[in-house]
Amino acid sequence: MYREPPTAVRLCLLAAALCAAALCAADGASAAVLPPTPPCGLVQRPTPANPAGRALPGYPVRLKLSVEAEAYRWRLERHDVDADAFEAFIADSMAAVLRRHFPFIDWRVSGGAADTVTLEWFQHDNSTRNNPTQLRVRLSSCVLETGVPPQHNFEFEDGTTVTRPQRTWRKEDVRSEWTQRLEQHALSQEAALLRVFGVIPLRVKLSQIQIGQALRAPLGFGDRALLSDSTEEVEFLARIRVRPLGFQATAVLTPCYRPDPDRVFSCALDKAQQGAVKTYQAPELRQLIVDGNQVTLVSLHLLRYKHVRGPGVETITLPEAGAP
Repeated sequence: MYREPPTAVRLCLLAAALCAAALCAADGASAAVLPPTPPCGLVQRPTPANPAGRALPGYPVRLKLSVEAEAYRWRLERHDVDADAFEAFIADSMAAVLRRHFPFIDWRVSGGAADTVTLEWFQHDNSTRNNPTQLRVRLSSCVLETGVPPQHNFEFEDGTTVTRPQRTWRKEDVRSEWTQRLEQHALSQEAALLRVFGVIPLRVKLSQIQIGQALRAPLGFGDRALLSDSTEEVEFLARIRVRPLGFQATAVLTPCYRPDPDRVFSCALDKAQQGAVKTYQAPELRQLIVDGNQVTLVSLHLLRYKHVRGPGVETITLPEAGAP
């Protein structure tokens, strides 16, 4: 026989139900306001201003560090170094390495930016503290057409190096060691890292494509720090828009040269690819312009470059990277 619960019990049950409903609503609301990670081609970046032809810095990118590998966290904390505070302690040094090797990006360790690059130290198996450690470099602010962010993983240290008896875990010593190791990896893994960082467009003044003896695109570079005088054999990937036909295409700009080193790269545009629909050869692109269509650059990405890094340093040639 059913008996109605006492009034006090009914009030408690009602209060619990109301609380549960409120929590569910809050969870639903918070889930609704979290925006999905945007495609890399749709990230909103500030429009570059270039008054009087002055140099343009690269787009700002925030550098985020995450030390997840138990091999490091356990050893750091055993030596009274808080692993989370250590991330902030080494951030400037890590940014300095990336700034030297990828100067076309404005690397920052604080403040707002449309793009975020994460350096994550991890282990495939965190159950033992003696396993090799990996470094994942990830552009975590956007995703490719495959739905995953641009990233590259490589071995940072093997197990023998991590566990060597004479190793010191003072935070200053670890910072110095990691800085040198990242410097080495930035050199040996530069082509792969360029495939990640090259997704971020170069911050240049995008000019209308001009017709000459060959179809060439003048690019508004003005910053020697972006690509210095020692930079040769530059190759770009350009996203172009054709109006009023209303379609976009990608084009590889090569070869490139600088008739005026302080102002402009001039690159040949031989063909453009409209997804899987059509390939436009240079004569067809030229005819589009002759017919009154406007061909403009939407964004520009670095694919490959040969860079002399300084006196006594070998020239490093990077193979062509995949299209962003």
